[in-house]
Amino acid sequence: MKIRVNELAKALNVDTSDVIAVCTILDLPVTSRISSLSLLDAKRVTDYYEERNK
Repeated sequence: MKIRVNELAKALNVDTSDVIAVCTILDLPVTSRISSLSLLDAKRVTDYYEERNK
C-alpha cells in the first residue's frame, strides 16, 4: 500500500513542501506532492517529525 506525500502532510498537519524536504533528508525518492511513499517510508517520515517534536 502507498500514500501520497500530500495525504501524509495533511495527516501530519504540516506543509507539503516540509514533507518533501524531510524526504530529501531521509534520502527518499520524492519529487512532488503527488509522489507516493510506501507505508514503511511514511513511517520513517512520521518518526522524524515525532523525534523532532520531543
